[in-house]
Amino acid sequence: MLGKIVSTISSVSQINTEIAVASEEQSAGINQISKAINELDSSAQQNASAAEEVSAFSDQMSVQTASIIKLVRSLSWLVDGKSNESA
Repeated sequence: MLGKIVSTISSVSQINTEIAVASEEQSAGINQISKAINELDSSAQQNASAAEEVSAFSDQMSVQTASIIKLVRSLSWLVDGKSNESA
């Protein structure tokens, strides 16, 4: 009877050790996932920032293009003596 109790205690101790090891492995896996998610979040924020910059640049280019078109029309009028609405 005492041998069976010692054997059972040994089995429970072994199971506890295995649970502790599995818990540490799970914790390490969760930390890796958390790190990957943080890196993805950082990349997403950088991409959003870059998209905003591209949008602002595009708006500036549109304004500059409109100014150049007006200038070309004015120069065309000076050279040809008429307005060139199709330019």
